[in-house]
Amino acid sequence: MDIQKISIIKKVLTVIYYSLFIFFIFNTSFDISGLSVNTSGLVEGQILAILSANKLFYCLGVAVIFATFFKSRFVYEAWELKIFHNPYTMPCLTLGALLAGIYTSVTSSAILAWLSGKSLDPTASPDIAIDSQFGMGYFIFSFVVLFLGFVKHGVFSARAERDKQIKQTESVNKLEEVIRLAPPGSFSAQLSTYADILEDWSSSVMVKNLTTFHLTIEHWDFIPDEHKDKSKHEYYNSFIEDQQNYIRACLVAFGRLAGMYDNASMGINAPTVYRVNLMLKPKEKIASILSSLYPEGDELFFLKVSAKESYKLFLKRQYSVQINNDDKSLLENEKNPLTSKHDVKKFPEDSAISNIVLPVYELGENSDCYNCIGAPRAIQSCQPQFIRDTNVRVEQWKKIEGAPDDLYQEAKEYYLKDSKGKSIISFPLSTQRYAHDSLTPKKMSGVLNIYRNSPDMFSGDDEKFDNFFHLTSPLLISLCRIVEYHLIALSFDIKK
Repeated sequence: MDIQKISIIKKVLTVIYYSLFIFFIFNTSFDISGLSVNTSGLVEGQILAILSANKLFYCLGVAVIFATFFKSRFVYEAWELKIFHNPYTMPCLTLGALLAGIYTSVTSSAILAWLSGKSLDPTASPDIAIDSQFGMGYFIFSFVVLFLGFVKHGVFSARAERDKQIKQTESVNKLEEVIRLAPPGSFSAQLSTYADILEDWSSSVMVKNLTTFHLTIEHWDFIPDEHKDKSKHEYYNSFIEDQQNYIRACLVAFGRLAGMYDNASMGINAPTVYRVNLMLKPKEKIASILSSLYPEGDELFFLKVSAKESYKLFLKRQYSVQINNDDKSLLENEKNPLTSKHDVKKFPEDSAISNIVLPVYELGENSDCYNCIGAPRAIQSCQPQFIRDTNVRVEQWKKIEGAPDDLYQEAKEYYLKDSKGKSIISFPLSTQRYAHDSLTPKKMSGVLNIYRNSPDMFSGDDEKFDNFFHLTSPLLISLCRIVEYHLIALSFDIKK
């Protein structure tokens, strides 16, 4: 029963109570000593007799009317909280009704005579008024009070039950929300392990390796030939490949965490396949070095745009992985307690990936119009992007954000043909996100893309996506540092 219906019932009961009370006051005379009731009607001077002889009864009635009509806070709260919320209220009302019933049963004959106006004594004159010595006025008043008490108690009980159900529903909804957003039990332990490993790589291993590499390259000509097992160019390529192996291991960590958070199986025969890649945003010099290191052609997108791009995102196959087994380790001999040397595992690149280049435009209000969904939008906005369904999102890009027809058609054809990425999350990489000037496209070093071959990653839930982003933020910082070290290493232009 809603609040409006309860309010209407209370008003109706109040009107009934007023009517009954006024009726008994003006149509009944009482005598405290004899408790007699005269049914011959109201005569002149009886009102003063009523007020003087029945002050207690009258004051009680007025107090009830005042509390009901004016909603006096003190009386109202006393009635509702202390009386009707009291567990003894219902037994008392039931006992009162039982006593009233017993009294009515005992005096039923006198009540019948009083109601009919005929004496039970056949010799009595019909003109003589019938007196009742059993307190009919008080009895009917008690009956009305009991009736209203039962109704009031029922209304209050229903309201209390409704409030209880609302609280229970809210508690259940909160619990369901916690369960919905909570990662699987093994996720936290795996996240902690990966965070420790990536932090160690970014703060120690990569720094030492880069320092050694820099000193070796700078002093190459001073190293005796008998200590050189490689040429300078081979040494450079070997070091770059070693760094790429660390990066692919980081990508595997993110892919596994995404699959675990998604409660998905990641075995070799699993229907849902997770892939991860890293798109670099290098400067022009490093971009040319990347092209020379990996001469296979780059597939360029959105060449028909007349505007000049602000940045370019490069995806090379060497920065991509596919998650196709259940092995969660990132290190060799990770489970061997007898060794302290744990080299990074060698994860193969994703052979299904093609080298591509995506432009990023900074055009103010028109940026969303020209920047493709996913990675370019992550760089331009410096915020994570969540694409539940790539085909649906491309249509929204056209209808809502007004993508030019040429760009829309090119993106539509690409995502229709691409069965690998039906749902994508893109995280911009930055070593800091909290300084006032850190979230600018210029400060971004690349984009991490996690995608799978079916729509609705994380059940298509924005809150789960946000939660995953915040949980993995420490890993993103570590990955970004590793990427920064890698870009520094690439900047060494080693000629053959």
